Amino acid sequence: MEATLGGSDMYRFISTWAVAGLMTMVAVPALADSPDPGGSHVPRNLVLYQRSDTMVPPNPSIKIYVEGTQGPVNGATVELHISPFADPLICWCAANGNPADAAILPQAHPVISGTTDINGNVSFVVLGGGCVDPARLGNVVVGVFADGILLAEIGINSPDAIDAFGAFPTDPGYVFTADCETGLSDAVFHTGPISTALPEFCTDFNGDGDVGGPDAVLVTPSITTGASCTAGP
Repeated sequence: MEATLGGSDMYRFISTWAVAGLMTMVAVPALADSPDPGGSHVPRNLVLYQRSDTMVPPNPSIKIYVEGTQGPVNGATVELHISPFADPLICWCAANGNPADAAILPQAHPVISGTTDINGNVSFVVLGGGCVDPARLGNVVVGVFADGILLAEIGINSPDAIDAFGAFPTDPGYVFTADCETGLSDAVFHTGPISTALPEFCTDFNGDGDVGGPDAVLVTPSITTGASCTAGP
């Protein structure tokens, strides 16, 4: 004799499989979205400041957007890898007297990491000085990675771009000092490209490839205050 299910039995049968199906759906994790270098955005330079209180809001040292095939990637680990060619040419801050910066000093390097938010964005405040232009160095300066995927290779600049004698860190004879400081020589150096709108990587603070008024706004607080920090290892 063939068994049949009554009304209440049929209800329990359907409910059991519905719950089982739901549990199966919950148990299978969603596939993570891989970062796409083509859809992501990385400015052409990482800007080093000696103090965060000379940064013009909402401009950090760099803001990176990570996109995948499904849109903005939330929770991606973004790492700035300072190359072994560039790392020793940077004046990394160890202390600067600004209480707001105490938690991130001495500045971590050569790898600096952060995590994207729900909109796929991550911002970095990196404290130091010097300008390492990839073209002047002739080698990789910074590799930007998201979840291990290379998004871009960029350079480093800063209001403290040159030494007191006008030399870049990539020049022979550059003088390293105990302080990273935006001094008179830096003010004179940046004034030229800004006033003439001439291309200059070391003065392009918003990373758009041009030099002009927006860059002047970003560098002025460091110049007017003579922003500095004590150099670290």
